[in-house]
Amino acid sequence: MLHTLRVLLLGLPLVLAAPAFAQKVVTVGWGSYAMDAPQFLVASEKGYFKEAGIEPKFIPFQSGREGFEALIGGQLDVNVMAEFPAVVGTMRKQPFSVLAVLSRYAANRLITTPASGASDLAGLSGKTIGLPLGTNVQFMVDEDLKRAGVKAQIVNLTPPDLPPALLRGDVDAIATFPNAFGGARRILGERYRELPVSPYATTFVVAASREFLAKDAAVATKLLGALTRADAFMSSDPAGAQDIVAKTAGKTLTLEAIRAGWGHYHYDVALDGGLLDLMAREGAWIRERGIVRDADPSAALFRSSVADAPLKGVAPAKVTLP
Repeated sequence: MLHTLRVLLLGLPLVLAAPAFAQKVVTVGWGSYAMDAPQFLVASEKGYFKEAGIEPKFIPFQSGREGFEALIGGQLDVNVMAEFPAVVGTMRKQPFSVLAVLSRYAANRLITTPASGASDLAGLSGKTIGLPLGTNVQFMVDEDLKRAGVKAQIVNLTPPDLPPALLRGDVDAIATFPNAFGGARRILGERYRELPVSPYATTFVVAASREFLAKDAAVATKLLGALTRADAFMSSDPAGAQDIVAKTAGKTLTLEAIRAGWGHYHYDVALDGGLLDLMAREGAWIRERGIVRDADPSAALFRSSVADAPLKGVAPAKVTLP
């Protein structure tokens, strides 16, 4: 099974070996989420999906946004992603529902080099920051700059282009996604520097299409049951969970890197008010920038895009939404 999961992470679709009895195939939008959503890897390796009668078929995407588009287009049953596409999708009244938060990453940072001369946000005043526009990364940086009273020039760059641009001196600092920090450190080497940012936590969620929930509500509940079992295993045996992630990721993540980064995440399959608060803040930012104009980014709006019944069916104490 670990071999087939390694195939997935090399960019190929994965169908886990089917048992003798009929399993329900669930198509899952996936990406470089070994650290962000390890519950899926643990549930696969420990047999929790199999015991629930589920056969996940992992479909790889370059980003959570691309996976979300496939979800809305009817190509997926569920998708793993950060919270931001869900915020935009809710404001656009697209047919999906968030099923649960999987993790929160609280070690976001700006990356720079000694050439920038900056040791904090104030040091970036009047300088250039490269980041992917229209994402939660831009939301984070905008909030931080506003809070610090700093004005900087924002340059739109794709995640793969960010470290090389900083290395060349095209920009003075960069902001990127959690799964790209390790690559930036390798590319920049001794020039790698970090600048502290706000406590914004990238929130990774699993979302489902409305069609899937309408047709297979019981399967959605079983899926959440397997993920909560994986969550419990990760809590009771973090070293064992880290070993599973390392074996699954192959060369993309070393066990040393996994163990070093594990504490940067808060793993908990849950639904809470913090998710709605963050979505409302991001929604206000989205409307201010004209990404979506005709929507009121209230907590009530985002509550309507959360389906709590599947998680309540297996772990009611994990649902604390207002």
